[in-house]
Amino acid sequence: MQDRKLLNLSEQLTHRRLQTVAQSWAGYVFPKVRLADIFPINNSGISSAHFTFALKSHFDFTLADGEYYPQFAVEFDGQYHSEELQAARDRTKNELCDHFDFPLLRVNDSFLDSRFGQTDMLSWLTNVWFCAREHECQQQTGGISHEDIFDPRFVISHPGASKEFPLWISRGVQGWLRGLWSKQKIPDFGPCHIVVSDGAGTYRALAWILVNDQGGAVSRAVIQAQRFPYGLREGAEELALYGLRSKVQSILDGTSPVVPRQAIQEEAQRLLGKYKLRFGAYLGELRPEM
Repeated sequence: MQDRKLLNLSEQLTHRRLQTVAQSWAGYVFPKVRLADIFPINNSGISSAHFTFALKSHFDFTLADGEYYPQFAVEFDGQYHSEELQAARDRTKNELCDHFDFPLLRVNDSFLDSRFGQTDMLSWLTNVWFCAREHECQQQTGGISHEDIFDPRFVISHPGASKEFPLWISRGVQGWLRGLWSKQKIPDFGPCHIVVSDGAGTYRALAWILVNDQGGAVSRAVIQAQRFPYGLREGAEELALYGLRSKVQSILDGTSPVVPRQAIQEEAQRLLGKYKLRFGAYLGELRPEM
């Protein structure tokens, strides 16, 4: 009897999360699909080494639509992916995805953490994918204007959702902060935040809000560069905003000190000076010098 499982514990959890979302959209998740079964490698112009690699290697998971057409792949990058042999294999997969213009999402344990109440970053990004594709389909058929820009936080509902605006994961936090301001417990009626990116496509988000005259709370988030077309910038933004709740609460409880006003402004200015600004919203009074 075989005692080796096809999936380790983290991969099992990844598969369950993907399967839950895919089933709600009438899609499918397939583990261990060979690259050559997805990519049309014959006469494709790839090197013989890449051709052989595609014949022998697989993606951890492949998501398909209801008609079994592959949509994107998910690779779970565990502790061994930093080793040179595995890193070289990862680079080859990346190169093949680039050649065939096939989306690839690389995740690790942090994508599986339930950081937003009932959801997690892997499930969130997967739902964003299906919502974005439906948005594009509606634009093509005339149901939505071509001028309408897709933002996952504007989605009122989607299959499997149990509440309105299911992809706006910081909505409750921002409402809670507004409530603190209305009760005069904090001076800012809303948080400020910026999202920047580097040349490789990694997104960094910084969110802050004043808690008293001396300073406030700061939350940070990073989403590494991905071969994935939807939700990365918005995901980093939502992560940072969502994290403000615990930061503000610990200050109000007296268990954490405030971050000085000058330190907040200097950190924001450092990010703006080093990276490209992708989005900024300044509801509160403490704004970086642009």
